[in-house]
Amino acid sequence: MVNDLPPGVFYALKYIPRLSIDLSDNLLAALAPDSFYPNASSWDAVGTRSVIGGLDVSNNPLQCECGLVWLGHWLRRWLRETAQVNLIPKDEMKQMIRNTGKKFGVLDGTLFATILATRHD
Repeated sequence: MVNDLPPGVFYALKYIPRLSIDLSDNLLAALAPDSFYPNASSWDAVGTRSVIGGLDVSNNPLQCECGLVWLGHWLRRWLRETAQVNLIPKDEMKQMIRNTGKKFGVLDGTLFATILATRHD
């Protein structure tokens, strides 16, 4: 089982189309952006294109701390850029439903999601 990822370990794979990285069921307590990008701050400029197939980190003992803030931003961006899903706060969604009368799918108790009608595959 993996408990640490060295910097740049996945960056060389960035040219693989539809790259998907499965890190599930390991012992990762932390996950740094420099494992996927050339440095810790470049993920924001590169976006999610380097791991367009997704990233699975389920069933890891990830510690909820400031070092994982980037991952939350990355996952929301991946949903927008790749899965074509938009996330908005619950109160805004309730207002949208009242205004339009349309039904939308629930992603979880805090955020709602709607899949865009136009996908770019």
